Amino acid sequence: MDWRDKAQNIPRHFLFAIIKLREAIEFTQAHKLWRGILSYGWLSKALLGIGIFFGVKYVLNIWEWMQAVDLNDPSTIVMGLGSAQFEFWQENIAPLLSGSYKYIILVLTEVITFHVVRKTLEILTGKQQDKSFNSFIKAQVRMFKIALRSWIKELIATVLIGVALGIFSVEFLKAPLIFIIQCYYLGFAVVDNYHELYDIEVEVSAKKAEQIAGLVLAIGLVFYVLLLIPLIGPLVAPSICGVTAALAMLELERSGELELEVAPTPSG
Repeated sequence: MDWRDKAQNIPRHFLFAIIKLREAIEFTQAHKLWRGILSYGWLSKALLGIGIFFGVKYVLNIWEWMQAVDLNDPSTIVMGLGSAQFEFWQENIAPLLSGSYKYIILVLTEVITFHVVRKTLEILTGKQQDKSFNSFIKAQVRMFKIALRSWIKELIATVLIGVALGIFSVEFLKAPLIFIIQCYYLGFAVVDNYHELYDIEVEVSAKKAEQIAGLVLAIGLVFYVLLLIPLIGPLVAPSICGVTAALAMLELERSGELELEVAPTPSG
């Protein structure tokens, strides 16, 4: 698949993922996928607790910034006019939007994504998935690597975008382009949970994600928005996005549009 085919598929895959979002919510409720999430031992509980803490801090900082912004002047939301708002942005919001907080939450709540993706596939395929503690630890380590990789690539892309737009004097495009990059890498971190079931290497997983870039982008956007829900955002985001990714990618795989080399390994 060349870059033209990938580009043409982006809008279609994006809409496909958004449609699957509603199905994911209904699927989660119908099958009560949250059951068993805390069965992976003390480590998963500790990580979730810390993840919730960071999630609450994330939302509180965003809300504090919103209160400091003059809503009668929308330009201040993007440009951060005024020294006080600019300082608050630099100290509190920039680190969040640069990726560090988002990826920390993603790593800490990996047990949720791990559980719902495997449970969804068990229900839809009838094949038992490996949900052992050792399998969880393996997925947790991989998520840390994915998050670190995505964060670094996001920072590099941010610098390159800033330089390129500065040369052509179109800095107003910087914020939306960086936001798109952030959503893509967030989505990739979720989608990789599906690829991980096939023992696909991280770099190969990244290449395969490019084939469904629209779907990856949509999942990242939804994850980003769900994080803003007070208190339950860090729990809802990985759950709903994990199920959405599993439903969408399984359908694409069955249709032959998504090719994966090796079938998922059942437990035992």
